[in-house]
Amino acid sequence: MKRPDREVNPHDDADTAIEFVSPGKYSINNPQARTRGAEGPPATTRMLHSQDEIRQHSQQLLQQARHVVRIYSPDLEPWLYSNDPMVEQCKDFLLRQESGRLLILLHDSRRLLAESHRLLPLIERLSSRAQIRLIHPEHEVHPDRWLSADEHSLLLRKTSAPFQGQLFCGQPARVRPHIEQFEAMWAVSRTDINLRRMTL
Repeated sequence: MKRPDREVNPHDDADTAIEFVSPGKYSINNPQARTRGAEGPPATTRMLHSQDEIRQHSQQLLQQARHVVRIYSPDLEPWLYSNDPMVEQCKDFLLRQESGRLLILLHDSRRLLAESHRLLPLIERLSSRAQIRLIHPEHEVHPDRWLSADEHSLLLRKTSAPFQGQLFCGQPARVRPHIEQFEAMWAVSRTDINLRRMTL
């Protein structure tokens, strides 16, 4: 006699062990989230060969600045700093950024007073954030002059060729030595009595 076929119960295999064989280990390389680089423009270097180029790019650095603008100059050269566009850029920077600071180091301030430098009224008005100081007479005079914007950009000129320069944007490593030199000179700088009297 033929045995009846066994009825298949769908639950019969519930306890049947199924063996999985791993083909190996896989490393998962998810792309890292891109972290925002240091604040500042892309890294560029440019040679400047005229007064107009130096004026133009000095004003552009002020437009880019967010925190601190440092100016190191023998006498805050009028051809570069005593003109309406530059004064407007300095004013816009100081009014645009609540924490913005304009720090100016000079060798001599007599020319500012004698020629009524156009930046002086602005510095008097915003004296809590804009300052002019004189290098200590015993401090070594640096052979260059410059304008830096924050920690990333610098317009550098040789005293022997003041109408030529190098512009370094987005290059903190290139700018840092000049900021450190500026801060060292600033730490021992002195207030100009003549400028202080003018504000009284």
